[in-house]
Amino acid sequence: MGTAESWTTGIIAAVILVALGGEAFANVMNQVVGVPYAAAYEVAGKFTERGKRTCYGLTIVRIGNPTDRFQMCVSRSEQEATGTRRVLQVRGRRSRFVNQILDYTEAQ
Repeated sequence: MGTAESWTTGIIAAVILVALGGEAFANVMNQVVGVPYAAAYEVAGKFTERGKRTCYGLTIVRIGNPTDRFQMCVSRSEQEATGTRRVLQVRGRRSRFVNQILDYTEAQ
């Protein structure tokens, strides 16, 4: 094998590794950071937990999938103003390691 063939083989191998490496890196980052999602949730209940800080919480359940639920702390006034059965549009990030609500608004 000559020098030109060695360089050509090396360049081809590098291109393949970079392509596969980029996809593998993207998959790892999606697992760590999570992928964005948006879904409609219904307020299923309210709760208050007292500790170092008081948590005025809402329990929300995804419409169509009652096993997908969150409990989140909100301000006292927001909890009082939010009625059960209210529908919220939730945006967040989700993966095997991340389950995070970024924001929510009342669904129209």
